[in-house]
Amino acid sequence: MINIQHPEPDRPEHLPEHAQWLAGKDSGQWFVIDENDVDKRLYRIRRYGMDGVVQFDRLFITDQVGFISNKTYEFTHLSHGRYCSISQNNKLFRFTLLQSKSDEGLHIDKSLFGNN
Repeated sequence: MINIQHPEPDRPEHLPEHAQWLAGKDSGQWFVIDENDVDKRLYRIRRYGMDGVVQFDRLFITDQVGFISNKTYEFTHLSHGRYCSISQNNKLFRFTLLQSKSDEGLHIDKSLFGNN
């Protein structure tokens, strides 16, 4: 089976300048990360489809300190709605979903805190 990575499409004009293309098999997505509260390791991550339509806009927490959003980094696989992986300075940061916006307002993913 051949694994073909989808080439980066033309960037939709409304995407932030720092949006990054992450190719996948037969498709791909644009990812954007912005600081929310660095001291608490919180970051806002948005994912856009190939056409630039927002697929999610969520708050994530990283597993370690030291990620600097205004320095060079690269979104890597596995990145999706619950987890995102970013490589920076030969270090892999994992970002875990903390909150998402829904029709009912802000949702906190309680599964991150165990079954207490």
